[in-house]
Amino acid sequence: MSVPLFKTGTYTGTTAAQSVNCGFGPSGIIGWNITDGDTMYMWSASDGTQQLAVVLAASGNGKPINATATGFSLSVNDAIANENAKDYVYFAFKNDL
Repeated sequence: MSVPLFKTGTYTGTTAAQSVNCGFGPSGIIGWNITDGDTMYMWSASDGTQQLAVVLAASGNGKPINATATGFSLSVNDAIANENAKDYVYFAFKNDL
């Protein structure tokens, strides 16, 4: 039985497409805008590229997130997971059980 992998890290939003390297292709990601503290997002490989955003009292869907062999990529102009000049912390995990 293999043990699930997980990684925490940070990145800064750019509004341009960008890739985040977490060392493996994730099964799920939870991210939080730590600059403003107002937005969290969740993504699951089973949901494809879609993410779910939780914005204070409201919710909405963000732009596509794609798993890569070494991490995940964020879309252009994603105001939830890739807002310009905002810092994010993420928790990515891979379940190979």
